[in-house]
Amino acid sequence: MSTIKADAITAVTSNTDVVITGSGSGVPDIESGFKVSGTAGVDAASIRDNAVTSAKVADDAITLAKMASGTDGQIITYDASGNPTAVGPGSDGEVLTSTGAGSPPAFEAAGGGGGLKSVQVFTSSGTWTKPSGIGSVRVQLVGSGAHGNNGQFGGGAGGYSEKFVDVSSISSVTVTVGPAGSSGSTSSFGSHLSATGGYHAASNKSGSSADHGGYGGSGTGGDLNIVGGGGARATTSMSASGGSSYFGGGSPGSATTTVAFLHQHLAYGAGGMGVYNGYTQGTSVSTGVLIVWEYE
Repeated sequence: MSTIKADAITAVTSNTDVVITGSGSGVPDIESGFKVSGTAGVDAASIRDNAVTSAKVADDAITLAKMASGTDGQIITYDASGNPTAVGPGSDGEVLTSTGAGSPPAFEAAGGGGGLKSVQVFTSSGTWTKPSGIGSVRVQLVGSGAHGNNGQFGGGAGGYSEKFVDVSSISSVTVTVGPAGSSGSTSSFGSHLSATGGYHAASNKSGSSADHGGYGGSGTGGDLNIVGGGGARATTSMSASGGSSYFGGGSPGSATTTVAFLHQHLAYGAGGMGVYNGYTQGTSVSTGVLIVWEYE
């Protein structure tokens, strides 16, 4: 074993590196405490580019603190070239979905068919505002029913319509609910679907008097559209029942035409009873209704 002790080792000639080599299988042993350019150990500038390979990095050696900073909500994935890339952040209510082979995933609005999250019921006109996280809605609506009259003609019920509507790109919709009146009025959910009100027996659907009760209204634009029930026509001195709507029956007929409380027992959209001549007509005291079932 040879030992060289000196304050400095320099090249024999200028601009020539000092080379320390071992003999045979032996290798030089440089003790701890050496300096590079006056700094203890090897500084970053002295490490060659691409000199540290993955084989030189111990498993589980890279901590989160050593990773480059990103944006809150981003996730790390790989692109089509196999290189790491950041995706996101998404928006509230969006979900991470596959965009197919060769493309990173993406945050997108949740598709329809999710679970029921909430319900809104409208008995008067207004605006439906989409809650956070809602992607589709099932809308049910009925037009308002019509009065009966004092000639023993029951009023017609409002029509019915229902539809699933994709609201992923919709934030609000104008809601119209048919009010109670002599003739029924239309209910609608924006331009998506609607249903007309029932007809008063005196005007009927054709605009002229007839020997039967009022026609029912009709639904349009829905996945399901139903015509409301027509009003009954009574004989002798009895009253006539109002037409039934999708949600239930109208005012019942009665042999005692002065029973006023019978006028009040109507389902949403049902028609009012028609009474015998000389008595107060049965009024439609219930409006239409619109129900929005909200799904994720």
